[in-house]
Amino acid sequence: MGAQQEGKKMKVPLNSSDKLFKEIRDLNFEVVVQVLRQKATSMKQDYTEMTTTHQTVSELKDFVKKLNSLPEMTRHINLAQHLSTFTSKHSFQSRLDMEQTLVEAQSYDICFDYIEELIQKQEPLVSVLRLLILFSITNSGLPKKNFDHLRRELLHSYGFENMAMLNNLEKAGLLKKQESKGNWLTIKRNLQLVAEDTDTTNPNDIAYVFSGYAPLSIRLVQHAVRSGWRSMEETLRLLPGPHSEMKRGGFSSSSSFDKLHGAPAAVDRQLLMEDAPWYLLFSLEG
Repeated sequence: MGAQQEGKKMKVPLNSSDKLFKEIRDLNFEVVVQVLRQKATSMKQDYTEMTTTHQTVSELKDFVKKLNSLPEMTRHINLAQHLSTFTSKHSFQSRLDMEQTLVEAQSYDICFDYIEELIQKQEPLVSVLRLLILFSITNSGLPKKNFDHLRRELLHSYGFENMAMLNNLEKAGLLKKQESKGNWLTIKRNLQLVAEDTDTTNPNDIAYVFSGYAPLSIRLVQHAVRSGWRSMEETLRLLPGPHSEMKRGGFSSSSSFDKLHGAPAAVDRQLLMEDAPWYLLFSLEG
């Protein structure tokens, strides 16, 4: 990670060898700012006490220890300040609100108009496609009229050289025309992908990291660990792509698994003899 020091760039590691980073690395960004503010305030108060009151040798030693962490503190405050220049922008907040609206699968017309406006403003293509793909997945595709319109607008705004890419996204099922009723709302409800109330200060669910959204892949792993796939078999069938279960004594799969490109030709016999069941899940998450 690059950082600025006296006008020069320097590289610093962001890992648990940095004690402060170890403390804040898994916190929500808003909470990180609060923690840094508290530590800076505490250090300022300690300095004030040092200059206005008589301190014992032990107290002086403790204060010096705190001073040793000052470079780390300064580094992370600078990083937080740099990130806040992006997160405080209106465009960032509006995009975050739109992502949450898309995940909720509500206000279709508002979402459509927002993406259309991004295309007309020629916002970065990758950013536009990410929203468009999320829009398509949560609605099980777009109505033909809307699909053709946005596709045409994309090619006009970003160039016809992107036609092959759009075709590939369509082949992959990431961007498609709506052919049937969507099942996203059922998946979202059954897997509890959206948490209504998230406590960012004392989190008890992974959704706190993503502003209330729990990634589908993480929810699947949680279900596998807690109760296995059997309890959610109906929900798994709603997900795109094949899924297979490998258990002690044999290997069973759906018919579509045999056609999966790159599937292993044989399974290690020793692996099948393990007491605990093994699971293979092939899924596509937007």
